[in-house]
Order: sequence, then C-alpha cells, then structure tokens
Amino acid sequence: MNDKTLITVIVPVFNHWDIVPSLMEKIDRQSLDKNKFELLVVDNSSDITSNKFAWPVWARLLTCSTPGSYAARNTAIRSARGKLLAFTDADCLPDSDWLENGLEYFSRHHDEKRIIAGAIKVLPQNFEHMTRSEVFDVVMGLPQERYVKRGYGVTANLIVPASAFEEVGLFDEARFSGGDAEFCRRALSNGWKLEYCRLTSVVHPARREWKELKTKQKRVKGGQLKSGPVSRRIMFVVVSFVPPFRQFYFALKSSRLSFRHRVSVCVTWCRLWIVGLSEVLRLLCGGQPERR
Repeated sequence: MNDKTLITVIVPVFNHWDIVPSLMEKIDRQSLDKNKFELLVVDNSSDITSNKFAWPVWARLLTCSTPGSYAARNTAIRSARGKLLAFTDADCLPDSDWLENGLEYFSRHHDEKRIIAGAIKVLPQNFEHMTRSEVFDVVMGLPQERYVKRGYGVTANLIVPASAFEEVGLFDEARFSGGDAEFCRRALSNGWKLEYCRLTSVVHPARREWKELKTKQKRVKGGQLKSGPVSRRIMFVVVSFVPPFRQFYFALKSSRLSFRHRVSVCVTWCRLWIVGLSEVLRLLCGGQPERR
C-alpha cells in the first residue's frame, strides 16, 4: 500500500454521546497524518441528540435506523472511503500509534489476505478502589489474543481490508452479539488469515456496575441462541448448562490481581452463569434477545 492509503475508523454509538469526546480526542492525537484517515461515527437511533458536536473535517456523522451495532457498522462500511477499515467502540481509547502501526502492518503484508485483531487493555478507573464488577472485567476482560486462537476477533479493535467485506459480505445485521466472530469465521473459510497484533492497541474501561455485566451476558446468550446454524445453537444451549469451571481456572491462575480478587471473580462467574441459564430458558420459551 502506498503512503496515500486512507484508513476509515468506524464507531457505532447508541445514546452514550457523553463518552464520544474522549474518543475523538484520542483519534485527533493519532500519529498518522490526518489526511490519511477518516472517522465515521454512526448514530444507531439514539434517544439523545448528537447535534451538539462540532465535527472536524476528518470526521463524519452517519445515522442508522436499524437497531444493533452490526447494522450501524454496515452503514459505515457502505460509506467508507478507506482501503482499511478500523473498528473500535465509543468507550475505547486507542493508543496514539494505533492507526500508524496498523497501516505499517498491512504495508508489510500487502500481498496477503489478512485481518488483524489488536490488543485490548481493560483498565479500571482506579486499581486501588475497584468495584467487584471492575475486578471481574480486569481479570477476564477482552482476551483478544485468545479469541484469535479460536478463530475470531472482536470489533473493539479489529482492522479489516475493505476488500474482505466485498469478497465475503458484511456483518450479519440480525445479530446483536457475536457478529464479529461470525464474520471472522466466514472470512477464514474464504481464505483470509486472522492475526493478533499487539502494537495496534486500545484501552477499554472495565465495567463498574453489575447491571453492565448482566446485560452483556444476556446479549451474548441472545446472539448465541438466535443466530447461526441450528447445530451451533443447540451446542450453545447445552454448553450453557455446564458450570463455568474453565472460567474458574483462568481466573484463579491470573497473576494480575490478589487471590481475594480472583475468588471474587469466581463468585461473579457463578452469578453470571445463573443469569445466562435464566436467559437461555427465557429465549427457548420465545423471548426476544437483548438488543443493547
């Protein structure tokens, strides 16, 4: 790729416009020249207006009336001018060299069909005064490197050539969770490679409240049970009834926090397992999946 290659940063937003200025500041401070990237922020039918922002020349506001972050991302993909599409979330804070390192990576592998999943550092507001939910998120977090070994990456930090979407199609808009994993697996089945890149890094704030973890768990279960092949849905139903022993193992072996905090994570996993079971039963009885 030559020096004039443009990267399009894509960020869906639903209501949380109060955190967008922090993201905008991080994008504004990117080491990559501003004439080499653009930012597309997609208002996903927010109840709160976004008209108060003064958008810089390198940013555009789009709207998407279809509920769901993957529908919003598809809206941006259709309008993107970049050859590379860099996905992140409104609550993420990219490192200053995020885009430059991403461009450098693809410059070295310009002749190969590659997607890169960047590092996601989950950090609390204050390590000395973490809530139980923050402890859980810091320990379990978003282990992108482990996700890549399983064949997918999450859109909190995913850089994809536009040609990949042209070849294998857009995100599945029917999904409210797991659309990134489904797309990555679809791309891999079409000959694309997925690699973890530690140098393209973003910070994701740890969730502070129990209700945030609970909502995420319910949304994940909805994505697992309401989309994809029947055989895979059945597998997710069966797995949902298995106690989280594997998660206990990862939590207890973590060296990032004290033993007391690791035990706290196991307790939280038990609570989330119960939430997940309840959500599975509700969905099997005809309930609608969590959307946000």
